[in-house]
Amino acid sequence: MVPYAHGVAHVVTGEWAEEKTALLIAAHALSGEIATCRNDLEVGIHHFSEAAKIEDARLYFESPKWYYSIRHSLGAVLVNAGRHVEVENVYCEDLRRFPENGWSLFGLAQSLRAQGGPPKRLTRKLASGTRGRPRT
Repeated sequence: MVPYAHGVAHVVTGEWAEEKTALLIAAHALSGEIATCRNDLEVGIHHFSEAAKIEDARLYFESPKWYYSIRHSLGAVLVNAGRHVEVENVYCEDLRRFPENGWSLFGLAQSLRAQGGPPKRLTRKLASGTRGRPRT
């Protein structure tokens, strides 16, 4: 109820664009969660990717418009889909935006292990944090 009241207050004061951003992220996040629970991973990936695009377009607000980086959900679904190179890219980008984020470091480590990366590569990648570049 509090988020609703907060949203109404923003709309009344003419700040509806910020609330619309949060609602769009929420709609895609919820749709992604529902699709993932139904084991429709491609649809889940689509929705979390769309939410990440919205988040990127409006990255910085004080306070943030979403309570965590949506890339964490995107990365988790990509792990379930076995798309580990994409997982690596998602978490590297998240670390670029939010350095030293523990969840992103964990997701990156999980991705590199799944790819059979040697321990040196994993250590180097984790140590570099934001210096890792997305792979294609």
